[in-house]
Amino acid sequence: MFEDYEEYMDYLDYVEEQLQRERIPKKVISGPKRQIMDIVVRHPGSSHDSVIFDRNALRVRMERSDIPGVLLGDNGYACRNYLLTPVLHPATQEEVRYNTAQTRTRNIVEGLFGTWKKRFPCLQ
Repeated sequence: MFEDYEEYMDYLDYVEEQLQRERIPKKVISGPKRQIMDIVVRHPGSSHDSVIFDRNALRVRMERSDIPGVLLGDNGYACRNYLLTPVLHPATQEEVRYNTAQTRTRNIVEGLFGTWKKRFPCLQ
């Protein structure tokens, strides 16, 4: 996403400026190495994550298979062929292992938020 370190730092300054204006990101999609793939700030705080995603251009691109791969979401999202969610009531050992792996992988995004909170204390 970023060509060099300076571009990344410019982006962090931009994010900090937006946070100071109370335009806190409402939806973030992260890659496996904590890289930001998509960020949305235009919805009011009361909007549910799935509503924000349904209105997002990324959803359209995923549905058209413009972007390879899958996304992981929590139970607040509908399971789709490109958006995997946990099994609500796992009945088999395989479903339990899937839920465990799915949760561990989603924790990458939580780590990204932890990094942001260190960089931008106003998010605490």
